Amino acid sequence: MNNFEHGLVKYIDHERLEKLQKIKVGIAGAGGLGSNCAFNLVRSGFKKIKIVDFDVVEPSNLNRQFYFIDQIGMPKVEALKKNLERINPDLELEIFQLKINAENIIELFGD
Repeated sequence: MNNFEHGLVKYIDHERLEKLQKIKVGIAGAGGLGSNCAFNLVRSGFKKIKIVDFDVVEPSNLNRQFYFIDQIGMPKVEALKKNLERINPDLELEIFQLKINAENIIELFGD
């Protein structure tokens, strides 16, 4: 258990944290909703997260998405992974820089 998880256990007990850490969450899109959902899920104790997005960080994203100025031009999934791992370095993240469509959605989120 790392320092972040030790702090979180003060608010939720070990049993609840263990339950949350077994759940896998899929996030389709890493923009205004997806990036903010991801950081709130991580701060709540979720550990297994799959994130799919095709886009890169742009200056217009910075006022409402979980990215920083030095990440402009980076793929959103890579920037978000770095930011989330700063909260909890022991995450089990799966990232895919892809556009979601009818042909790949089941393969991406079937689990």
